[in-house]
Amino acid sequence: MLSSNEEIGSITWWVSVVFVGFIVNIVSTYARPWLDRLFLSNIALWKNRSSAAKRVLAQRVDALISDDRLLRQAEHREIRASLERVRFSVFGVAFMVLGYLVQSRQPTIGRVILIAAVITMMSSIVWGWQARDRRREIEGTWSRATGYKPFP
Repeated sequence: MLSSNEEIGSITWWVSVVFVGFIVNIVSTYARPWLDRLFLSNIALWKNRSSAAKRVLAQRVDALISDDRLLRQAEHREIRASLERVRFSVFGVAFMVLGYLVQSRQPTIGRVILIAAVITMMSSIVWGWQARDRRREIEGTWSRATGYKPFP
């Protein structure tokens, strides 16, 4: 087996590096237009999705402004989602601690508990997203009423 200094000095190494560099250059030259078209189409889809989401949020805010009962329900849903997020976070941390404590004596059971902790923390993230969405709706009603813009 050649050492790294001898390998770098060999003609085979240099030819293979130049050949691979040449192939990468040619592939990138022909692949770039295709990749540009692919990314531009994805950007257009994302832009359409974002504008549709903004329209839906504006419609929801208009509905909340027109009906106080709907506004109170949205506030209760936001509080519930925030509390669920906290609850799942606390359970996730408790499962992590329990999983690490149990894993030293019962590795299989400890891994199962750690998997439960990961699933619980993922649920916490989802509840956090829901709370954020409800908060945006409620803040939209405040910004329409007062002219204050809490989010862009």
